[in-house]
Amino acid sequence: MLAVIFFVMAGLMLATAALPHDRLWALRSWQYRDPEAHRPSPAAFRSQKNLCLLAGLICVGLGIYALLN
Repeated sequence: MLAVIFFVMAGLMLATAALPHDRLWALRSWQYRDPEAHRPSPAAFRSQKNLCLLAGLICVGLGIYALLN
């Protein structure tokens, strides 16, 4: 059961890494009158993508570890 949770978390992290702009638009951009003026920098998107990829890989590793034990 724990392995399934880790694999679901990994899937969510990898999906977030693949579509950071869509997630931003869906969650926060409606709050602003001019959403483009409040868009984070490309460096912020890149660091978010890298951290989500790292977290996804860690979750995959933990899921494999949970399966083997």
